[in-house]
This record gives sequence, structure tokens and C-alpha cells, in this order.
Amino acid sequence: MRAAAADTELAQEARLLEAASPNARALLASSLVSLIIIAGCTPAQTKGEGEGGGTKDREIASLKAQLDEQTRARGSAEAQLEDSRRENVRVGRELQATRETADASHKEARAAEEMLLAQGNRFKKVEEGLRKTIADLTNPNDTAPVGSIMVADSPEPRGNSLARLKPLDQDAPVALVEGQEPVSRREFMEWLFYNFVHERLDQYLNYVLVHREAKKLGVVVTDDEVERAATEHLIAISKEAGGDGPLNKKLVENGLTQENILDVLRVNARTTATISKLCFAWRKTPDGKKHMDEKLRDVYLQQYGPKASVRHLYIPMRPGSPEEEWKGVTDLARGFTKQLEAGEDPKKITANAEKDFKRQVIYDARPFTKLTAARFPEIDKAVFEGETGKYQEPVRSALGVSVLYVDNRTAAVASFEEKRAQLELDLVKPDTLSPGEEQQLYADLRAKAKIEKKVDFK
Repeated sequence: MRAAAADTELAQEARLLEAASPNARALLASSLVSLIIIAGCTPAQTKGEGEGGGTKDREIASLKAQLDEQTRARGSAEAQLEDSRRENVRVGRELQATRETADASHKEARAAEEMLLAQGNRFKKVEEGLRKTIADLTNPNDTAPVGSIMVADSPEPRGNSLARLKPLDQDAPVALVEGQEPVSRREFMEWLFYNFVHERLDQYLNYVLVHREAKKLGVVVTDDEVERAATEHLIAISKEAGGDGPLNKKLVENGLTQENILDVLRVNARTTATISKLCFAWRKTPDGKKHMDEKLRDVYLQQYGPKASVRHLYIPMRPGSPEEEWKGVTDLARGFTKQLEAGEDPKKITANAEKDFKRQVIYDARPFTKLTAARFPEIDKAVFEGETGKYQEPVRSALGVSVLYVDNRTAAVASFEEKRAQLELDLVKPDTLSPGEEQQLYADLRAKAKIEKKVDFK
């Protein structure tokens, strides 16, 4: 019976040993050795039970104590084995979760790769279509692509100007009607072209010339400068809107985000920064110095030059009016002079002129400077060189026919050279554009460039 029990226990321990961890297996192996000893010794002890019973009893008792010890060791090994099994289950679950996460990441990466590949193919098809359209529409005798800008001194025509903004996918939607019907950028841009090309083309051509001149002069705008300017502009917009909360609310209502606004501001910031830098660089060129000198002289005449207090009544004339009309209007002006000399109210004269002669007559009394009448040299001469204290003979100019009465004159308080240094400090700021400086830059660039517009709605 003892041998059979031992055999059963040996079989159970063998199965446990196969499934156990290395530490547990060692403990179970030790237990098996003891059981083998018990299994081998028990038959012999049973066979000789009649002889030396006391000695045998002690041996049996010792063996039972060893068995109890090994039983306790086996229990401990089984507990450790169960802990090991739980740990294996936990590790297995974590491994499975890791595999699932890795599979999901792989699927996402694969989907992104496929999307980018499809987008690249779409861009390629659009580009091929545009190239074919340009090739079909280009005049065989003209090497310039349709819509290119021919600029003086340019080595060759350019299909894309330096002022081009960020490239766009023209087939992407700008809106969805009923969530399904797309309105593409292409059709929206076509609508803008048909309706606003004449209104906006000159403005864009100014930007083209600015970028072209900037490249010639080595003027560069960095990405950091663009980002800083765009961010500062967004902060100003947010402040004006009452903070980020109210601004974001307005943006959400229009389907926009601050990042959308930043994209627009970044594009505009590059052109704005280019214009500013070019104006500063332009100041150092001969043309720039010439115009800045003219600007300083204008301000000098306004602030420090000679002045006159003048009463001025004039009858506007259209350019190219026949000589007989000029003579008739001059005679009319002489009649007004007599009325004024007689003390007639100028307002009454102007009102009656429109009623009686169907003529517009304008009257004002104000200070004149050399700058005021700079475009009309005949008036300038009469004001600053003619008689004072009386109505002068009618003066004919591009403005029309004028009747002038100079009350008094004051001389210049200082010469231009004496005031030049102070004027430069006041007007020529190293980091701020002077009033009109940007528009003067455009005018100079347009005067030097040869631009052929090709606006065709076919």
C-alpha cells in the first residue's frame, strides 16, 4: 500500500515538475528523491518487522518526519508554481496588448502612407493637366506661358513669379453643400478671377515687382521673421476681439481656427516684411535718395517755407476745353471780380453762378504754401509774386480760371539746409516707413518695368 501510494505521488510530482518554473522544479525534484528513498525502503522494513522492532520503528518515524518535511516543501513549491503561472498569464496578456497596439500603429502608418501616395498621384495628374493646358494655349510664336509677366531686364519669362503664395491643391473643396456636394477651390478661384481680376491685378503686380526688386537687391525675409510677425498680428487681432475666448467663438462660427488665421497671416507677413525691408534698402539707392530728398523738401515747405493768406474763387474747367470756352469763363471771372470788389458775399456769388450760368464756382479762404500750389505754377506765381491787398486779374491754369486776393505773405523761417538734419531725424526712422513711402516705391517700380497684361476670359 505504501509503495502504491508512493508511486501515485511520484506520478503527480512528475507532472507538476514538467509544468513548473526552474526554481519550483528543483524543489519538486528534491521531494521526488525523498519519495524514491521511501518507496525503496518500505518493502524491506515490512519484510523484517518481526526482528528488531524498536530500531525499525525509529527508522519509520524518521522517514515519516522526512516525508512531512518534503510535503511542506512540496506545498511551498506548489504555491510558488501557482504564483509563477499567474505571472506568466499577466506577462502573456501584456504581450498580447503590445502586439495589438503595434498592429494598430502599423495599420495607421500604412493608411497614412497610402493616403500620401494617393495625394501625390493626384498632384501629379493635376500638374500634368496644367502643363498640357499651358502647352495647348501657348502661342507658338511666343515662348512665354499664358499669364506670365514680361518684365523689363528679366532674362526670360517666368511662369511662377517670385510673389507666388503657397501652392494649393486646386481640386480640394472650400465648402460642402448638404454635406456631400463639394465646391472646389478651382471653381471659386475662377469666380474670383472673372469678377475681381481688373480690381486686384494691379495690386498683385505691385507685389510681383516688389519681390523681384528684393531679389535683385539681396533682400531676404527669414521664416523666423515671418512667424514672429504673424504671431504678433494674431495677438493684436485677439486683443481687438476681446481675448482668445471671444475670438475662438467667432472663428468656430465661421468654421475656422486660430491656425487657419495664422496660415493667412504668415503668407501676408512675408510680403509685408519684404515691402518694408525693400523700402529701407531702397532709401540707399540713387532713386530712393532722390525721392527722400523730395519728401524732405515738401515737409520743409509745409512747416518752414514761405506762406500767404489767400482768398480764392475759381471756376473748374475740363482738360481740352475749346479756346472760346476758356475766353467765356475768363470774362465770367472778371464779372465775379467786380462783384467781390463791391463787397458781394462770395457764397451768394457761387450760388447764383450755378443758377444763372450753370457753372460750378468754388470759393475758399486759407493759408497757401509753396507746396499747396506746386502743381499749378501759374497760381503759385500769382500768390507769391503778384500784388497783395487787391483782386488780381483772372489766372488760367490746369485747375481752371482763378480769382485771387492775397491778404499778406510771410517769408521762410529758415533755409532747407538749416532744417534738413532735423527733418531727417523726424521723418527717416530706421525701422518705420514714412507716410507715402510704400506707394512711392510702387510708383517707381511700375515706371521702370514693362508689364503686358493678358486678361482673357476665354
